[in-house]
Amino acid sequence: MTKTLAVLVVLAAGLARAEDVATDEAKRRFELATRLYAQGNKEQALEEMQRVATFGERPAVLLNLVILYAELDRPEPAVLTADKLLSMKTTFDAQRLERVRNIRSAQRAKLGEVHVSAPLDGVELSIGGRALGTSPLAAPVLATAGKLVLAAKAPRHEPLYRELSVPAGGVLEIAIELKPTTVNVATVRVRCPVPGVDLFVDGLRVGTTPDVQKLAVMPGARVLSARRDGYRSVERSVNALEGGELEVELVPSPEPDAPRAEVTVQASEDQVTATVDGERTGLLGTSPLKLVPGPHLLVFERGGFYPVRRKVALASSSVERLELVFEPTPELRAELSSARGWHRLLGWMGVGVGAAGLAASAAYQFGYLGPLRAQAQKEDRALNAQADAGTGCFLTREGCLQSIQDARRRMQQADALTALGVSGFIVSGLALGAGIVSLVTTPDLAKYDRRPTGDFLQELGVAPLPGGGAALVASGGF
Repeated sequence: MTKTLAVLVVLAAGLARAEDVATDEAKRRFELATRLYAQGNKEQALEEMQRVATFGERPAVLLNLVILYAELDRPEPAVLTADKLLSMKTTFDAQRLERVRNIRSAQRAKLGEVHVSAPLDGVELSIGGRALGTSPLAAPVLATAGKLVLAAKAPRHEPLYRELSVPAGGVLEIAIELKPTTVNVATVRVRCPVPGVDLFVDGLRVGTTPDVQKLAVMPGARVLSARRDGYRSVERSVNALEGGELEVELVPSPEPDAPRAEVTVQASEDQVTATVDGERTGLLGTSPLKLVPGPHLLVFERGGFYPVRRKVALASSSVERLELVFEPTPELRAELSSARGWHRLLGWMGVGVGAAGLAASAAYQFGYLGPLRAQAQKEDRALNAQADAGTGCFLTREGCLQSIQDARRRMQQADALTALGVSGFIVSGLALGAGIVSLVTTPDLAKYDRRPTGDFLQELGVAPLPGGGAALVASGGF
């Protein structure tokens, strides 16, 4: 009994430590997502917030996901996440809940409802590359309005690809039929980093990149092609083996005489490299990127920082302006924080020493040496005047020579000490300048720590769950 109790205590302690680690990781990622969102790096913010959701789909996380999905024009997950959030009990105020409903309504207007019926159970279905599950589907499917490809496959049946025109706010009824076959289908993985490229198998459109990267095809000789306006089409002939899998590269290249749009980039760092649709273009310069109109994926990288990804959809002859704020990695952030402390310490030391030195040099130069030389010069003039007049210290010029020499020696000493004072000015000025430079060049962490505005929640804490335990929540959000 005692051993069993000891084992249970150890297990409980281990679970508690695991929960603490998970909580810390969720907090760290939540804070990172918040900074990325405020910096305008919403693609990365979404990825981090999705990782936070794996630790628990709490209202604060779901709210931020709804906002991110909507701003990145991803209406399907925006509506589904909003529905999940609105079905939960939260302590959000009425205004915030109304904001969620408004976002949901705006995003829902971009979607159509698709009812798919299949002739048999177990058919794998997808629309626009998004897996829907297997037939029969439990509920109608929400899909982005526009032209999408419905894909269906089942064992011992030919794969089906059908282009749909999904109406915004409307309902589309689809009944599919699959042809039986005695062979197993083959799988083709298509490598195409260029977005917005239509893929075809034997002339039949099967989807668009990046939504579709994996295709089911019948065995045998097949012709795969990739097409996009402004690009040279690419075509490959392959021999697909039954039940086999092969990889095909289909990367269309821009037409030389195709119109171009411009993308100007302002980055928070120097030495930034750019990659456009998987192709590295080198260091960013002052010239804008000139790209074929349409969608593009731009990736910007700088050592010590998280990459910045931006999806753009360019119109012909348009100019897109991007502002990039790079987020330091935890290692670089620690280095910058340490350097910031040293810069401030050495900077204020330099300013203090320099200012004190200048004050001391000024006091020495003008408060001591100045009057000393002026007094010696006054005595020299007075003695010379007495010698010339034959009065005063001696009746002859020779009688005043020693006193004159003493006065001039004091003047020479004052002149010599003036050089020391000037040296003090120079050294103190250098110290002051170095201190100012150190303060001016202090790493500015504030530019990486922007705070989001609007409804995006900024903080994640720990609150008790009913019945015991702990859960991640946003402060002020529950």
